[in-house]
Amino acid sequence: MPVQLLVQQPGREHLSVLQTNPRRGRSTWFTKSKNGISRSINQMMYSMLRFGYPKWSVIPSDERELWFRQFAV
Repeated sequence: MPVQLLVQQPGREHLSVLQTNPRRGRSTWFTKSKNGISRSINQMMYSMLRFGYPKWSVIPSDERELWFRQFAV
């Protein structure tokens, strides 16, 4: 299942959307989260990826998919 379909599954309407320019009420950004999103993402990055990558675009696609699936579930 593609990531886009995974995160659009029923029952996820109440979840905040992460985006660069957050919109009041429906989205947030990592540094502005009061609910632990930043901490959760940081823990996943350190525990699930084989190496430290300098930027998202160089992470292998299989590791990106794994990361998204873990975060979306």
